[in-house]
Amino acid sequence: MIDVGRLRAGLWLAAALPLQSAFADYDCNAGLADWEMGFSAPKKVFCCHHRGIACDPYDCSFGAAPQWTPSKSLWCCEKKHTGCTTTSLKYDCNAGYANWELG
Repeated sequence: MIDVGRLRAGLWLAAALPLQSAFADYDCNAGLADWEMGFSAPKKVFCCHHRGIACDPYDCSFGAAPQWTPSKSLWCCEKKHTGCTTTSLKYDCNAGYANWELG
């Protein structure tokens, strides 16, 4: 039975499972090419904490940017500067530039 006090303290994993036996079988290189979709949540936690692999919530090099979810698109654009979409401007600032003084 899990101790509620430890659960609230964020130690639920340690209370529920012995760490060595719970994570001993994770091979962080197996399935690495598709870790975003292929790793289970516990495997992501283990590989990030112990190997520095799969720490980001999204793999910005995986999949085509137009098919990404809105949250992945936003995260990858803001954090990794990739997959950003451009929007058309309301005005063409170059139109009439040569004649701007005369209007």
